[in-house]
Amino acid sequence: MLTDDVRRYQRIPCDHRAEIVVKRNKQRAPVTVRTLSLGGMGMTFDEWDDYDVEPGALVVVHVELGDRAVVLPGHVAWVAPSHYKRFDLGVVLDLHKADRVAREAYLGWVHSAL
Repeated sequence: MLTDDVRRYQRIPCDHRAEIVVKRNKQRAPVTVRTLSLGGMGMTFDEWDDYDVEPGALVVVHVELGDRAVVLPGHVAWVAPSHYKRFDLGVVLDLHKADRVAREAYLGWVHSAL
């Protein structure tokens, strides 16, 4: 069985710049969002350095959506080196913790990408 067969939400290809902040150590890093879904994002660090991030880490994703700067809380679901010598991670968004404007902007972004 393929992973996509059991995913709760469809993954949508994307190529959008953002920034991730690991709450525990306040480490900030530029990322590129590679996939979107109603549940979260798959992303790649733009510049791999010595980022201290692991599954379960609480994070905040800062992303510009149209004319809005949006802050989205979440937690890291997985971390893995990719086949392209980049470092990838998946973030499950905690949209219930986001403010209404951020939540609506994100959901609008996902729906417009479908």
